[in-house]
Amino acid sequence: MNMKSAAVLALVLFLGACGYSDGKFRLVTKEESLGKIPEGINSELLNFSPDGKRWACVVSRGDNEVVIVDGAEKDVCNSFHMTPPIFSPDSKRVMYAKETFDKEKRQRKARLVVDGVPGAEYDRITSMTFSSDSKRVGYVANRKGKYVVVVDGVESSEYDDVDGSFPPPFFGLGFDCAIFSPDGKQVAFSSKRGKKRGDAKWFVVIDGKESEAYDGLSFPSPVFSADGKTVAYGANNGDQWFVVVNGVKGKAYPLDKSKYRSPAVSSDGKHVAYAVVQDAKCFVVRDGVEGDAFEFDKQRGGIVHPMFSPDGKRLVYRGGREGKQSLVVDGVCGKAYDSIGGAVVISPDGKRFACRVLRFGPLGVRSAMAVDDKEYDEGGFLGAGSPAFSPDSQHLAYRLVCDRTEGQPKWGIAVDGMVTDKSYDEVWLVRSQLAFDSPTKFHTVALRNGEFLRVEVEIADLP
Repeated sequence: MNMKSAAVLALVLFLGACGYSDGKFRLVTKEESLGKIPEGINSELLNFSPDGKRWACVVSRGDNEVVIVDGAEKDVCNSFHMTPPIFSPDSKRVMYAKETFDKEKRQRKARLVVDGVPGAEYDRITSMTFSSDSKRVGYVANRKGKYVVVVDGVESSEYDDVDGSFPPPFFGLGFDCAIFSPDGKQVAFSSKRGKKRGDAKWFVVIDGKESEAYDGLSFPSPVFSADGKTVAYGANNGDQWFVVVNGVKGKAYPLDKSKYRSPAVSSDGKHVAYAVVQDAKCFVVRDGVEGDAFEFDKQRGGIVHPMFSPDGKRLVYRGGREGKQSLVVDGVCGKAYDSIGGAVVISPDGKRFACRVLRFGPLGVRSAMAVDDKEYDEGGFLGAGSPAFSPDSQHLAYRLVCDRTEGQPKWGIAVDGMVTDKSYDEVWLVRSQLAFDSPTKFHTVALRNGEFLRVEVEIADLP
């Protein structure tokens, strides 16, 4: 192949990966520099604020680790078990766990630093989180082998374990333990007393009140409705697994793998759904009614955690039959794919559904963004996708790989199959997806040539 043919092929591949425009709108991109990426950065310890205007990270400097917020060095620690800084939902506050290590005593100590102010000292700190209104702070702390949940500086009772109190390197990620209900008014978590397998008992603790004792609890537990009035969790006693809704136990099933599946609760708290695994089959139970059975595939996980639409009226999950996977909406199977990867996203009006799908062929794996029976190619790269609907449900935005001709992939941003005219070395997600600010504008954070960029994309009318 000569160079001219190779260039044409590269252009064809680029255009094929980047999608197309249907001529109904144009995409206008605005970029704002957030500063240069610092040397020694650990990408796993990098976070961005929800509004995409701030960033914080941890970098290595010799024997120390340095916390950087908005480009300025804020703290120095002599421990290599730092946690990533976490921003509050309103983007105004930031916290991180500062660890110090005494080499002579071989002891590690930790303090939570919130807005620059350090808190009480513990042996270890995990599961840091802000309440939804950004006013409250909660985390799990360990002192001399016992765990407490600390909220606004006040400790809970001591337990032998708290759901989310994982050892390094998993601790401190902020999503391990519920702690706050969605409305931020209630404090909830799972806890254990007893260390021996036969003697250990688990409890759900809500505002300091413990539930009855169980042999085990599903992860994560508990799950709240948006208004905080309905709470549900999966639990087991012996070989029986069941779901508890506002203290009332549902039908019991053989334990099997169901113990790992927490229920879904609709936003209004009126509906609860969960998956049950039995004899290589799995099915969804909605408000006590069992649905059709699907294959349980160990590699693909069978039925994936059910989801309710924002209005609570529709139920969506992934189900498998004959080696294929389909999106199941209100019990009806959609188009079959070789696999469905990542999260299923539901539009605000509950009428549209989007997910990343995979098709296996002789040339390898082809990935696409599927929505409304359409498929938009997304460059065939793991980690692409991450779809988000606009507030009016009219548009779907997602990231994709738009060029792989020079070794390292170049990332792009797409809306309804149309790709912006800008490419990046990386496109990060704010709160796990592209963040819409209005029906026609959204933002994210990207990296190009060692520079952090806040990227705003406008879905504009044609001139």
